[in-house]
Amino acid sequence: MGRHAPAHDRAGHRPGTLVVLDVDDMPRSGFILTMSAWHRASQPPGPAGQWFVEHLKALWRQDDVAQRP
Repeated sequence: MGRHAPAHDRAGHRPGTLVVLDVDDMPRSGFILTMSAWHRASQPPGPAGQWFVEHLKALWRQDDVAQRP
C-alpha cells in the first residue's frame, strides 16, 4: 500500500511486511497454480533458474506426499 493510503489502513503493520489480504471469493489458503518450466537443451537455465526448478520439484514432492492416504 502506498504512502498516500490513510494511516489507519496501515495501522498494525510494520513497513515492508507482507499481509494476507481478505479477498471476496478467494479461499484464505489461496488457489492452486500449476507451474511448469522448460528450456532448450542447448541453453539450460543458469544457477537461479536451476534453483527455481529444483525448488518447485521439492514443493511438488512435499505436496504429493502430504496428499497420499
